[in-house]
Amino acid sequence: MRAERFALLAEQGGVSKQDAADARATYEKLIADTQGQLQGRFLAQYDTTDEWMGSCSELQNANPGLKIEESAIQSGYAAGMGHSLFYAPEAIWFTPLLKWLDR
Repeated sequence: MRAERFALLAEQGGVSKQDAADARATYEKLIADTQGQLQGRFLAQYDTTDEWMGSCSELQNANPGLKIEESAIQSGYAAGMGHSLFYAPEAIWFTPLLKWLDR
């Protein structure tokens, strides 16, 4: 049996830059729409200076079958610039992602 694993990079519910003002509402809708339905192993990475996205703990709490390993990255980017960390592969997040996928 093949184990499926997923990685979330600065993501919660498909919020784009244009929708940043509605990020919280979109995340709450995702939680409400999927409560108790999501299962699987996820790696969730986000930069601590990201103004748009952060922890997925509420999503995990609403879905007991979901196993999320979170990684709060401290990139050193200026406040509010953390989301851009994931625009291109950088060792600070890409290396831990590869290690997690290889487990």
